[in-house]
Amino acid sequence: MADPDKRQTVSADLPLSGQDHCPFDGVELRGSPVTTIVGGRVAYRDGAVVGEPSGSYVRR
Repeated sequence: MADPDKRQTVSADLPLSGQDHCPFDGVELRGSPVTTIVGGRVAYRDGAVVGEPSGSYVRR
């Protein structure tokens, strides 16, 4: 689910990024995810990963 009016500034400092740089650092965006549901369970809410990991290895 997304909030189309929420404004957010891109930053490599965000903990979910996992990178030390970002070509869009400082760019303001309009529209932002607020909740992600995976397999019927909330996985992300209001800027934080919630719940237990539920992924599995996919063999190539």
